[in-house]
This record gives sequence, C-alpha cells and structure tokens, in this order.
Amino acid sequence: MSMFAVFGRRHALDPTDDLHVPAVPKGFEALAETLVSAGNITVVCSEIGRRLATDGAPLSDVLDGLAETYRRVGGGEPAFAAVGALTVSWSEAALQYLHALSCEDPLTGLASLTHLRSRLAEVYRADGAGGRPAGTTHALVVVELVDRAGALHRAASALTRFDRLLRLTDAAECLRLAYSGGETIGQAGHRRAVAIVARNERLVDSIPVLRRLLTDWHRERGRPVPRVWIEGLPNSQVAASRLLDELAR
Repeated sequence: MSMFAVFGRRHALDPTDDLHVPAVPKGFEALAETLVSAGNITVVCSEIGRRLATDGAPLSDVLDGLAETYRRVGGGEPAFAAVGALTVSWSEAALQYLHALSCEDPLTGLASLTHLRSRLAEVYRADGAGGRPAGTTHALVVVELVDRAGALHRAASALTRFDRLLRLTDAAECLRLAYSGGETIGQAGHRRAVAIVARNERLVDSIPVLRRLLTDWHRERGRPVPRVWIEGLPNSQVAASRLLDELAR
C-alpha cells in the first residue's frame, strides 16, 4: 500500500495520542508524521518525490518544502538520506513524465526525432558490443510525402500543417501494419516517417507490402501515394545522427 494511502491526508489525532504533528507544507504531511514517530524517512521521501514530480512541482519548491517540514517538526536541517531519496525519486518521475511527453506525437502516434536518435544509439551500442556493424543488422525504411504532381514537398508551406499531419498519420498506420514486431516508427521533419527495422530476408519483401498498403490507403482518400525506400545505416553513430538530420530537413 502506498504511504500516501496511510498518511496522505492530515487526520484528527486521538486526544490520548502522545504524538503532536505540526502543520507542514502541503504534500509533506506523511513526512511530518514519520519524523514524529521515528519511521522510515527514505521510503516516505521517495513517495513524496514521485508524487510531487507527477503533480508538476519544481524541484526547488520540493526541496523548500522538505526543509520547512524539518524546521517545523524538529527545528533542524533535512537529513542527507531524506534529501537524496527525495531528489532521486523526483528526478526519475520527472524524466518519465518528460519522456512520455516528447516520445510520441499524440495525433500521428509517431515517435519524435529525439526518440529515433536514442533508439539508433541503442542499436549502435548493442552492435558495437557484439562486434557487428550496425549497417549489417538494421536499416531505415523511409516514407516521404509527395504533392499531387509527384514532386517532393521541398518547402513546409507546400502543404497545410493539418494536411501534413493527416497524411503522416496515414503513413504511420501503414508502417505499423507492415512492421508489427515492435519496430520504432517515428517522424523526421514535416514530410517523412521513418521505421528502424532489422536487416534480414524479410526486409526486401516488406517494401512491396508497404507500398501496396500506402497505395490503397492514400488512393481511397484521394491523396498522392508517398515514396518509399530503404536507407542504409552508416558505420558510425555520429554519421547516423547526421543522416537523421538530413532526413528531417
């Protein structure tokens, strides 16, 4: 059971109870009771850090609340263990929250360019540890929007933002149908969707399937069919990051 389920709210103390818990900053009631009762401070501080980070409280305010709680309860400074538990749990929860915000576009469902870059870095680290070039184990499958004349959208203004998002959403759905094995599928710039896929015997066969899906999907909606190709990965992670930058232009 969460500590907040037990201590999350101030409660009326029994008149016969010898403990006196002073008023403390909101969110730190459990800590005040734990300090008075000599309970496990680090467990409570970890729970407080997670809860306040999820609520959007900045770390400076959280640390101020910790210090104020200690002053009101015991008149001293926060214990090192309490500060450490609070900041670590706040940082972990805040990073999880930021990752959830930045990892995937809520409309298209495509991962961000930052997430694509991170996933490629994982591929290069794993392949490097195994002594294999990343270009032999993985590749990028790129879907690029085109205009009605078949020309590339060189300028972001060639399509309205809403139209681009709708068409990228269509491309994302087709990529997920073609690559349903947990591949990372993200957005590179305004007009490209990219999938990081394993380079195996199924890769070449998957391209005609993807093209057919895109053709049927887009023609049903009266939209131009996007271009599709396989982009090989370079030897180094730095070069791969530059490749993503090029694709995002």
